[in-house]
Amino acid sequence: KIGLIPGAGGTQRLPRLCGVRHALDMIVRGRINGSAKEGLKFGFLDGVVSSKESIFACALRWANWVSVLPANTLESRRLCLRTVPSDGEGI
Repeated sequence: KIGLIPGAGGTQRLPRLCGVRHALDMIVRGRINGSAKEGLKFGFLDGVVSSKESIFACALRWANWVSVLPANTLESRRLCLRTVPSDGEGI
């Protein structure tokens, strides 16, 4: 809306994340806000906490799920993901 080209991956990573059509719409119109439903659809969010559930309860549930996994499994998964190029090529 102020005539600037987005930085910080806005022109490279955004189209890979949500597709060229949606990225173009966001960049051309300067539309940087949206609903939680859109965020899920475009891959910006992993999940949304309902109004009936607290963020703390959701985070605790996730932490409990992760805590039962073997530590070496978590470390192996983390290391594998760190070897993926930051631009997502090769995935």
